[in-house]
Amino acid sequence: MNEANESSFFLCGVNDLSEGERRKFAVGSSEVLIMKLDGKIFAIEPMCTHDGTDIAQVKIHPVPGTLECSKHYAVFDVRTGTPLRGPFGADGDTQPPLRLYDFKIDTGRIMLSAKQEWGIVSEDS
Repeated sequence: MNEANESSFFLCGVNDLSEGERRKFAVGSSEVLIMKLDGKIFAIEPMCTHDGTDIAQVKIHPVPGTLECSKHYAVFDVRTGTPLRGPFGADGDTQPPLRLYDFKIDTGRIMLSAKQEWGIVSEDS
């Protein structure tokens, strides 16, 4: 991350992402997966909540906005983080949701908020 202020980190420009594209960024010890679906930007932690598998490169279904973990086939709604199906077809209620990141778009730039609901994102962490 080159640009940061005390409250946010620059990830990339909105126009740098094509429809359906995703990019993974590291900010300190945190990883952020951003993607553009249906013209909207979403930011999640790229880790399956079942066992920590990296889900940055798994198959994304643009409609209805889901991704499927390639290891145990859990399915998540990327817009809300909600697990729709658990590992090996179990009920989605069997695992926690994906962690969503708060961000804002400022003059076409995707800015990750340092203060998240679950803690602080820092380049020093």
